[in-house]
Amino acid sequence: MVLDGSQPANYVGWMNNRALPEFNHEHPDVREYIMAIAEYWINFGIDGWRLDVPFEIETPGFWQEFRSRVKACNPEAYIVGEVWTDARQWLDGSQFDGVMNYLFTGPTIAFTAQSRVRRELVEAPSYYPYPPFPLPNIARKFRNFSPSILGKFNSPNLTYLIATMSPV
Repeated sequence: MVLDGSQPANYVGWMNNRALPEFNHEHPDVREYIMAIAEYWINFGIDGWRLDVPFEIETPGFWQEFRSRVKACNPEAYIVGEVWTDARQWLDGSQFDGVMNYLFTGPTIAFTAQSRVRRELVEAPSYYPYPPFPLPNIARKFRNFSPSILGKFNSPNLTYLIATMSPV
């Protein structure tokens, strides 16, 4: 069988990306298949799971079951969710051990780069860019947030977001 990428897929892909098929997480066989994959790789020896856009799965109890089954295989496994908004609901101890704290990213870029930020790179809603951020306000802004990364494989890092860096 030859796959022809120029032909339309016979399934729905996330964001129209045929490499990322959307699953019916409410179907018991689909759910079991995903849970079995999670268990397989934990038992194989991975240290945990980084879960892209977990909020896209709205099936009640899905992430609670995922956590329960992963932790049954390895209680020390780390589960982190990529949640781009306020993620406190995911951190009640029943779903994830941590999240990628994007609420920290926007203000940190604004504070660090001030007016030098390359606006065209941060105007997408995921960054929620702030105007230049003065130091006295930073403690109030970050009071309840956990540490975070400022760039990763699929988003620009901090130095790239700054238009010009002056030597210190």
